[in-house]
Amino acid sequence: MPRIPICFAALAVACSGDVSSTADAPVAVDAVVLVDAPPVVTDAPALARPAACPTTGKGAVVVTGGSCVVFTPAMTGAAPQGVNAGVPSYALAPSTGAAGNLVVFMNGSGGSPAGVAVDPAKNVYTAAVAAGDHVIGLSYRSNDVIGELCAGDDGCFLPTRTTIVTGIYQTGAASFVSDVMPSEGIHERLARALAYLAAVDPGGGWGAFLDGAAVRWDKIIAGGHSQGGGHAALLGKLHPLARIVGLSSPCDSVARAAATWLHADATWQTSPAERGYGFSAATTFDSQGAPTGGDTLCPAHAAVWTAMGIDTTRRFDDAVVCGTSAHGASIGCPENFARLVSLFQL
Repeated sequence: MPRIPICFAALAVACSGDVSSTADAPVAVDAVVLVDAPPVVTDAPALARPAACPTTGKGAVVVTGGSCVVFTPAMTGAAPQGVNAGVPSYALAPSTGAAGNLVVFMNGSGGSPAGVAVDPAKNVYTAAVAAGDHVIGLSYRSNDVIGELCAGDDGCFLPTRTTIVTGIYQTGAASFVSDVMPSEGIHERLARALAYLAAVDPGGGWGAFLDGAAVRWDKIIAGGHSQGGGHAALLGKLHPLARIVGLSSPCDSVARAAATWLHADATWQTSPAERGYGFSAATTFDSQGAPTGGDTLCPAHAAVWTAMGIDTTRRFDDAVVCGTSAHGASIGCPENFARLVSLFQL
């Protein structure tokens, strides 16, 4: 696939190539543009230091056997006016026994990385660290509710998601995201986060997930909740990942049938049949097929898992529902912590 060189001037990274004529141009979905990660930054003294993760209040994380810091996309050089550029991302690393994998986790629509840490000690981030993984809870353009923007239009889901992942508007995407900037996209936000972390914490192992100017996708476990799980699936369609993990997701569907882009076919760079996992609370339906209980916000998730070809032994539709909604149980109930650890353990 073609790659566009991007200057990361705020990180003092040299680059070449004129992108002024292509950065804002529509790109066909079947010719998706990928954005390379920047090279590892050596000018660490010029960079703002990350803060320790909060240990009380909203977004509190108490990690055993590892470290946790927060930083904003703007601190990594992303355009400060971008959506959620000032919202902190989370970065966790195990202190010993690192498995050599990075969990990139994306929150659901309208949420934030802090909202994923419902329980300070037993959450998605600490589960991944317990599995031996590095973790980035990525702050990205997550305010757009794709289910509402596409409203059952099967042809809208893929280009709209690709726009948010690449930061480049795709033909056929919802017009609401036509103002997207490259540094709002998941690709560039992740690339910048890794370069930043490698610079400010050179001994933290973050450089292992970069190969020169590129993200080491083969070392990435893409995970997400709700809408974020759909983005994780799309990353698996675009890149050869170590694993795809969808929590209460993916949700893209038309009349309870999986959106076409989610069907198993040869276009997936990461085979869901071999490396796809799903975890949710089950949905119940009435005789007319209308959802009546359980996860009614993403009722088609089980049908999507089937369409993706995820093996039945890796579909877990049994999340314990505690005081949160059934849709949020997969990330919000500490009773599911052991399952989360297993999902992120290769």
